[in-house]
Amino acid sequence: MLGVGLYSKYYMDIFMKKTIVSGVVVSVMAMSMGSAMASSMSSELSVKGKMAIPSCEVSLTNNGVYNLGKIASGAIDPTKTKLLKEINGEVTVMCEADTFLNFSAVDNREGTASSIGNTHFGLGNVNGAGKLGFYKMKFFGATVDRVAAAVYSENKGSASIEATNGVYVEKGKVTGWATREDAQASGKFFQAYLAVEPVLASLQDMGGTPAEGTKLDGSATLSFSYAL
Repeated sequence: MLGVGLYSKYYMDIFMKKTIVSGVVVSVMAMSMGSAMASSMSSELSVKGKMAIPSCEVSLTNNGVYNLGKIASGAIDPTKTKLLKEINGEVTVMCEADTFLNFSAVDNREGTASSIGNTHFGLGNVNGAGKLGFYKMKFFGATVDRVAAAVYSENKGSASIEATNGVYVEKGKVTGWATREDAQASGKFFQAYLAVEPVLASLQDMGGTPAEGTKLDGSATLSFSYAL
């Protein structure tokens, strides 16, 4: 009986409070309607927020190191280049808020590629001015917030983009995630494959047989840009 009595009192308190509130609302509405008939009224609506650039965290497979392993000197052709095994990696970017995302690439071994091209990144020098070869970076298989997306590569400042399934990263251009409707994709979680296609130069381009222990020394900096 004690339990029932306590429950009943609690219910009545709530019911009475709701009734009083309803009465106040009705009274205010009635007064406002009466005032509206005598004169006009205005009210201000405010929409507030805070603009901020979201922070993002970028990670690359194996911390961005693509290891070709040991290459036998016998693999070097006297006059022709040799395509080595492609190595696949992945780019993952996590952001605090929805954002667009792209990146640009700078060749830290500029001038050492054995073949000139905007997609050719150098592998370093050998035998003085000899060149060990070059590599290309292929960007493909993109997702945004775990949903399949497209990619693009355009000149910096371009007013439009063309979405595609995969592109080769080019020096002097920006590469990023896109929608199938030729627009930049917005999201918090970005992923894509970044494969390296290394090409070994000929003995002629190397300036002779490289010494034992010579290392391929390719290096590039990827600078990511994101904004609201």
